[in-house]
Amino acid sequence: MVINRIVNSGFEAGVLAPWVTVNGLLTTVYSHTGLYAVQLPSAAGSSLSQVVPVTEGESFEVLVSLAKTSALPSPLVTVTVAYFDINSIFLGNGLVVDVQTDGLPEVTASTWLSVYETTSLAPIGTATATITIEVFAAPGTADIVVDDVAMVTSEFLFVPSGPPGPTGPTGPTGPTGATGATGDIGPTGPTGATGPTGPAGTGAGVTGPTGPTGDIGPTGATGATGVTGATGATGDIGPTGATGATGDIGPTGPTGATGATGPAGTGAGATGVTGPTGATGVTGPTGATGVTGPTGATGVTGPTGATGVTGPTGATGDIGPTGATGVTGPTGATGDIGPTGATGVTGPTGATGVTGPTGPTGVTGPTGIAVTPNSMSAVNTAGGVLAVILGGTPVPLPSVQSLDAFVANGASTLFTVPTTGRYYITYRINLTVGLLTGAQVVAGGVPVPGTIISPVLTLSSFEADVITTLTAGTTIGLQLFGVAAVATLQAGVGASLTVIRVE
Repeated sequence: MVINRIVNSGFEAGVLAPWVTVNGLLTTVYSHTGLYAVQLPSAAGSSLSQVVPVTEGESFEVLVSLAKTSALPSPLVTVTVAYFDINSIFLGNGLVVDVQTDGLPEVTASTWLSVYETTSLAPIGTATATITIEVFAAPGTADIVVDDVAMVTSEFLFVPSGPPGPTGPTGPTGPTGATGATGDIGPTGPTGATGPTGPAGTGAGVTGPTGPTGDIGPTGATGATGVTGATGATGDIGPTGATGATGDIGPTGPTGATGATGPAGTGAGATGVTGPTGATGVTGPTGATGVTGPTGATGVTGPTGATGVTGPTGATGDIGPTGATGVTGPTGATGDIGPTGATGVTGPTGATGVTGPTGPTGVTGPTGIAVTPNSMSAVNTAGGVLAVILGGTPVPLPSVQSLDAFVANGASTLFTVPTTGRYYITYRINLTVGLLTGAQVVAGGVPVPGTIISPVLTLSSFEADVITTLTAGTTIGLQLFGVAAVATLQAGVGASLTVIRVE
């Protein structure tokens, strides 16, 4: 059975103990379930805390219902769970949740924010934990109302009282509930250190052999030299006389096959060994030199500048300016350039260098607040007499109903679940006298494991908490069962049932 470590979690004892508060007060003006809640003023700041026993290695699911008292902005509210050893020495925080400014609904609209979070594991040496709800001082903001605080051991979740029966067929998926408000984005974690640069590639790939040099194109005819002014046209160059025979050049070896191209490296590899240069091909005979054309007339020489005046003996007089140079005749046309030889084959690319390791990932920011969109509570404040039978008698809960999307039947004994999910269920039954009768929550007519109380001695008060999965369309209610008896519910808070979806 799920155990709620919080004592007087709904404040229905009518007193605050064992809670400790600074500036807080018990109220019956507002409540999430039952009659009582705690109001925490915001003008000067306030807090509410309780110390509970804890064993090292435990973790808890924490649930707190919060609302503000008016339409004024809401102050900053924090929910913390701190771990201590047997000497009350602080060991660390298991949970710190900030409910940001103006993040709470107004209680007068019968809406509440359910904060649902999981703590970290209690460290070695832990003996107690302190849960604290703190309202920071903020004049001009609304007061905060707290109700139904639960701190449930995680390892007990979903453990039935007996071995599980076979799984029934899955029912149809209900409509998706409205998406809750997105939690505040946690601060960005620091950027991880940059990993070291991977080593450079083993070197550039081997350069392929140089392709054979293309044949030299024939020399174009020299244009005629223009006259000076115009240079006369240069006559065709006659054929060059035969060049003496060059010693025999050995034959050129065949070019090796080009290797396969390697993968592209991320950096430049070392330069490979240059292949041997192929033997130079035989030079073709030079064409005959063409006849030289007549020399053009010399251009007119410009006039000589005037000689400067000779100064007196002693200092040399200034040198007169140089006369202008005669006009140069135009240059003859340049012959055509022969075609460029073919480009040699490109050598293969060097191997890819090894990639450096990836730097560590930065720290993840804290998770935002989980907001539950579906919850209900209902109470029996009028009391009344119930005839308990062996198979179970429904307990009516017609008072102080906050149903959200749940739907009550005409007698307020059954409530239809609107959305499939995991739900936190808690109930209380207070009788005027002790009986041997049992109490339980039923879902779809079947008792919910973890809520069944079958006493061996008479009891006048029943209370249980559990987290379990409920399917959309299932009806849920509260029962007394076990022996034939007449049970009388107390006036005020005779019975209450709270169901809150946590996932």
